[in-house]
Amino acid sequence: MNPNSIDVNFSFCGSVDILASTTFSIDGTGASNVTATSGALTVSTATSGNLILTSAADVDLTATGELDIGAASSDIDITGALTIDSATLSIDSTDASNLTMTANSADAKTLDIKGLNSGSGNGNLFLTAKTTAKAVIGSDDRLVINTNGINLGGASETVNTI
Repeated sequence: MNPNSIDVNFSFCGSVDILASTTFSIDGTGASNVTATSGALTVSTATSGNLILTSAADVDLTATGELDIGAASSDIDITGALTIDSATLSIDSTDASNLTMTANSADAKTLDIKGLNSGSGNGNLFLTAKTTAKAVIGSDDRLVINTNGINLGGASETVNTI
């Protein structure tokens, strides 16, 4: 027997319920786990407080099914690069929204939005607006597309037919 460790194994036929009247802490000095062999595993704060997940290295979330993040609001702050790879991607909002690149560099920076298809079909990019779609270059409206036609460079150069 190792005098510096204790090995406790419990075997129960039914459920186990542990309730601390104040706080509790479970610590391990090596790789550790909490596993449910069937059913859901729930970690929650029942009446108040945040659920805090902290790691000295990576935080890996792996699921064979759906990863569902439900919150009243979300804020993702990443100081390095962010890559999202998926078969399909949908970003939807019910209020005013934006996609912005805010760089601070002496070098040129580019925001690319592409519709590519490596197969034989087209790679399309659709921009849809109810009334007016604008591309503002510099401080002037250089390209305005609305129900009156396409305006290139100024109000006097409207193209109604292409």
